[in-house]
Amino acid sequence: MVIFMRLNKKGFMMAEVVVVSVIICTALVTLYTGINRVSNAYKIRNKYYDINALYMAEKANLYLINTSNINELITNNKSVKISDPNLNNITNIYKSNNSDSTTNIYFSMYNKNKINDLTSINGINVTFKDFVTYLDGHLDYNEEYNYIIISEICNDKDDCNYYGLKVR
Repeated sequence: MVIFMRLNKKGFMMAEVVVVSVIICTALVTLYTGINRVSNAYKIRNKYYDINALYMAEKANLYLINTSNINELITNNKSVKISDPNLNNITNIYKSNNSDSTTNIYFSMYNKNKINDLTSINGINVTFKDFVTYLDGHLDYNEEYNYIIISEICNDKDDCNYYGLKVR
């Protein structure tokens, strides 16, 4: 009888270890998946809300207002990549030392269709199309903004940072 009770205690200990191990493993897997999602969200946020791209968009907006070029862009009501040598001189300070580094400024009216028209511009990066798709899902078109200026800073072809400056 004593031998039988000792075996039962060993079996209970083994079952307890297995149950506790399963609970701990489940908790660790749940924590990992949660942390992984948050980490990916921060990576996207850092690419799509870059501080240098923010300052570049603000300077581009001020330049367009001061030179009255913004009136022409609003009147044309088109989504365009802005090509202005003076604006390029302003935005070049945000380029990295890499020879493949580029900066671009895009203009669009604050309208879902107009912003999506930016993806049809010739010669744009795939990462820019991804950013416009991201914007499409995150912008509230009921807000009363007039236009949006998107700045793009690319260190190389696939390493680009963006910012979408909404303007009233």
